[in-house]
Amino acid sequence: MTRTGRLASEIVAEYRSFVRRRTALFFTFIFPLLIVVVYAAAIRAGDGEFLGAPASYYLPGYLALVIVFAPLSRVAGSVPRDREADRFEKLATTPLQQWEWLLARVIVAGGLAIIPGIAVLAIAVVLTPVTLYPSPWLIPLGVAIVVTFAGVGAIIGRLADSEDGAIAVGNAIGFPIVFFSETLLPPEIVPSAVEPVLVVSPVTHFARGSRLALEGGHPEVDQLVVLLVVAVACFVIGARLLPTVAD
Repeated sequence: MTRTGRLASEIVAEYRSFVRRRTALFFTFIFPLLIVVVYAAAIRAGDGEFLGAPASYYLPGYLALVIVFAPLSRVAGSVPRDREADRFEKLATTPLQQWEWLLARVIVAGGLAIIPGIAVLAIAVVLTPVTLYPSPWLIPLGVAIVVTFAGVGAIIGRLADSEDGAIAVGNAIGFPIVFFSETLLPPEIVPSAVEPVLVVSPVTHFARGSRLALEGGHPEVDQLVVLLVVAVACFVIGARLLPTVAD
C-alpha cells in the first residue's frame, strides 16, 4: 500500500472512531457554542462589553475552544487507548509510520473543527455587536494550533497510564491556556503568577494574530514564526514519543 493509501485508511478509521464518541462530539461541537451564548449574554448585559473588553476581543477565544480541545483531548485519549488494545503492536507490523498515525489525527481534528469554528463566529455576529472581515490568514493560524495540540496530546498520551488519565491531564492543561491566553479573559484580570507562562503560550500568539485576521488584516511575522516553530516541534516530539509496540 502506498503512503497516500495508508494515510487515507488511517484518516477514515480515525474519523469513524471520532464520530462514535459522544463526549468528543460534545466538546467539539456543543461546548464551544454554549460558551459563546453565555459570553454573548454577558456582553449584551454590559452594553457591548464584558470585563472591560469589547465583544470583538473574545472572538479568538471562541475559535480556540474548538481548535485546541478537538486535537488535544482526542489524541491524548487515543494513545493509551490504542496502547491498551495492542493496536500499536499491530501497527508495528505494517508500513504505517508514527508521524503518519499522528498526521491522520491532525487532519481529522482540523477538518471536524471547521464547522463548529464557523458556527461560533456566526453566533457571535448574530448575538453580539461585532463585524467580521475574515482573511485567509486564519487558515494557517488555525492549522498551526491544531498541529501543536495534537503533538501535545500525543506527548500526554504517551506519558499517561490510562485513557481517562490522559484526557484529565489534557483538560487540566487546555482549559487554563484557552481561558487565560488573551482570549476569554482580558490580560488585566489574569493572575500575575501565570503571566510569564502565557507570554510564551502559542494560543496567545494565535489570539493576537487572529484578531488582526478577523479584521481583514494579517498577523505579525513574529506571531507566525512562533506558531510555526512550536507546531513543528510539538508534532515531531509527539510523533517520536508514540509507542511502536504495546507497553
